[in-house]
Amino acid sequence: MRSVLTSMDRDVIAKNEAEAWFVRLMSPECSAAERRSFEQWRASSSVNEEAYVAIEKLWQRLDGMEEDEVIGRHAAAALKPEPAPRRWPLALAASVIAALVGVGVVDQVRTSATVEHYQAQDQSRKVTLSDGSEVTLDLATEIDVRLSRSERNIKLVAGRALFDVAHDASRPFRVDTGHGKVTALGTQFQVDVDSDQVIVTLLEGSVSVSPPEAHRQEPTLRLAPGQQARYSNANSRWAQHDVDAAAVVSWSSGFHVFSATPLGEAVREINRYSATKLRLADPSLESLVISGNFKTGDAETISSAWPIVLPVTLQKVGAEIVIAPR
Repeated sequence: MRSVLTSMDRDVIAKNEAEAWFVRLMSPECSAAERRSFEQWRASSSVNEEAYVAIEKLWQRLDGMEEDEVIGRHAAAALKPEPAPRRWPLALAASVIAALVGVGVVDQVRTSATVEHYQAQDQSRKVTLSDGSEVTLDLATEIDVRLSRSERNIKLVAGRALFDVAHDASRPFRVDTGHGKVTALGTQFQVDVDSDQVIVTLLEGSVSVSPPEAHRQEPTLRLAPGQQARYSNANSRWAQHDVDAAAVVSWSSGFHVFSATPLGEAVREINRYSATKLRLADPSLESLVISGNFKTGDAETISSAWPIVLPVTLQKVGAEIVIAPR
C-alpha cells in the first residue's frame, strides 16, 4: 500500500538532508556536480529551502560559541583527541555540526525555546514577550508563544490580537492562523480568527501571508500598510484588499470606528463587547452601511439612533435587540 508522507515527515526528511548537504558542501572534496545537485535539491521545495536556511543560521550561532556550555562540551568530546581552536574555521565548523548532529545536540540547540501561554477573558490585555514584542489580546483571545534563538512562533488559538513586533532580522516572527502563516521581521499587524474566517490587517511595515500546507500551489500574499488579507472557510482561499487599518484596530483603544461599514459586520463587532446582543431579523439588512465612532460595550446606546438613519426598527426581546426591516 502506498504510504503518504505527513507534513512532519517531510520536515524531518528535509532537516536531515539539509544537515548532510551542509557538511558535504564544506568538504574540499565536494564536486561541481554535487553542488549542482544541491542547488536542484534546495530549489525543489520550500521545505528544503527553509531547512537549509535553518542549518546555515545554526552554524552562524555556533561560530564563536565554543564556550557555550552545551555546544562546547559536546564539540570538545566529538573532536578529541584534537582540541578545537578558539575560533572554528569553516571546515572545522562543518565537522563540529556533523558531530553534534550525531549526538543530537543540533536538535537541542535548534529547538531550545521559551514557551509561554497568554489569554484574555472578559477584558483586553497587553503583554510583552521576552523578545520585546508587544501583543494586545482582545476579549476571549488565546495565544501560544514559542521563542527560540532562530525563530519566533506564535499560535493564535482563538480570538483577535494586535502584534507590535520587535525588529530582529535573524529571527522571523510567525503567527500560525490555522489556515496559513503570517511572517514579519519588525512591524505592526492584527490577526483575527473566528469560526468562519481569518483576517490579517497591516498597520506598519510589511508581512507575508502564506497559504496552509494543503494549498501550497496558491501564491504567498505580501501586504503593504493599509491592506488586509482575508481567508474564508466558504471558498478556502485568501483575498487581499485595502482597508482603513486604524478603524480596524480601534477596539484596542476602546472604540468602534465605523466608516460605511456593512451592518452585519458592525453588529458582529458590537456584540463582542456588549452584554445586550444585537440580532438582524432579516439577512437583507447585512448590506446596509453605517458610520460613526462609538464607545465599546453598550449595544443599546449604539443602536438607538439607527432607525433615524436606516430603514429599520428596533425591538427589545429578552437580552437581545432585534433589528427588523421597516
